[in-house]
Amino acid sequence: MDRSSEDFLPRLALLAEILGTKSLPGSLELTTHLLETLNKVAQSLPAAQADVIYIQQLLMSAIESTSSKIKVCTLFISKVKS
Repeated sequence: MDRSSEDFLPRLALLAEILGTKSLPGSLELTTHLLETLNKVAQSLPAAQADVIYIQQLLMSAIESTSSKIKVCTLFISKVKS
């Protein structure tokens, strides 16, 4: 792991821990950004490291929290029988 990754991980872990303590809104945009962050962590860092696994778990928890509150609007169209 290079120096920039070593500096970045504690900051990302702190952010993910803070997100875990907050009640997150149901936001598609927030969910999208969290998924992108999780993807970048998964692709750019070795997954075998305990701190990386911890960050991934925190991000997945935040994703679950925000995505479970997204309201899905469903339009029901009824056909009128003639």
